[in-house]
Amino acid sequence: WWTGVLAPVYYTVLVVAKARGKKVLITVHNAEPHEENAVLDVLHRSILHLGDAFIVHSDSNGEKLQIRLRRNSAPIHVVPHVVTTDEAADPPIDIPDDVTVFTTISAWHPRKRPDRAIEAFARTFTKDDPVVMIVKTPSWVEAYPSANELEKMTWYRMAALMKRFPDAPPVLLVNDDFTDAQINGLLQRTDCYV
Repeated sequence: WWTGVLAPVYYTVLVVAKARGKKVLITVHNAEPHEENAVLDVLHRSILHLGDAFIVHSDSNGEKLQIRLRRNSAPIHVVPHVVTTDEAADPPIDIPDDVTVFTTISAWHPRKRPDRAIEAFARTFTKDDPVVMIVKTPSWVEAYPSANELEKMTWYRMAALMKRFPDAPPVLLVNDDFTDAQINGLLQRTDCYV
């Protein structure tokens, strides 16, 4: 949960579960919050205090969670994200062989902010550098206020952003659907996942 509005719901459900003798296992994706906020910090701690055990996805996240838990000595289990060994197929886009490939796969959403990754890429490299960035995202922008339907299209947002960086290297906006095998192929061809 990312919002304090849901804290009372989580708190109530967990307290009732514990009152009924149930053990509470909490999966923590980010031991450190995305943004610092004293109120959210209190709410997070109140929820985490109810955990009998925790699952995190990396040793580093486990160490950060242990610091946040302070007096709660509940076990922390590291369960890494699944790494697929499924087949890979060529992605249906043309990726030059002689470039370093940066890839981001994300919804165009205020919390995900692929535009910031693109801007960092455009500030770091120029069209003379042997690099390309691939942005795999839906064709619409999620949850941004927009004056009209055109502004909700990711290609429109991308064009407006790239206009600020006329010397930027290529950035490929990909809105097409990929099969799982094609996504695996894209990730195998990627040198740096952003």
